[in-house]
Amino acid sequence: MPNIRRMQQILRNEHARRVHVQLPGIDFEVRPAVFQEVAGRLVLPNAHVAGTIAVVVDARLGNFAQYRFRINELAVSGEGFPSTQFQESLLIHEAVHAYHDLRGFRLQWDTDEMLAYVADVIHRFVREQ
Repeated sequence: MPNIRRMQQILRNEHARRVHVQLPGIDFEVRPAVFQEVAGRLVLPNAHVAGTIAVVVDARLGNFAQYRFRINELAVSGEGFPSTQFQESLLIHEAVHAYHDLRGFRLQWDTDEMLAYVADVIHRFVREQ
């Protein structure tokens, strides 16, 4: 069973609260409230209803995670995910995708990826300080 409580703690902790991304020419920004909202929507698959994000284990992902658009599913590599700083930043990255999907924002894939990667990098930076 995925450790949803741990994921929620990471999405709500002091490091996530320091992630703010606003890029020139992009009408969307990533604020700490994004991670707060996603944290509150994480559920186990058996509790998955509209407006929630089912967290499922998919060992084929290796050390990674993947947000699955339009089915509101966050696939993680194992029950212990996230167990490293790298995986914590991956969670931040995937939370950006989840937020955009849940809110119905249809961004170009490269814009969505750019926002997620920048949030991921900022999280890594503040995590190491």
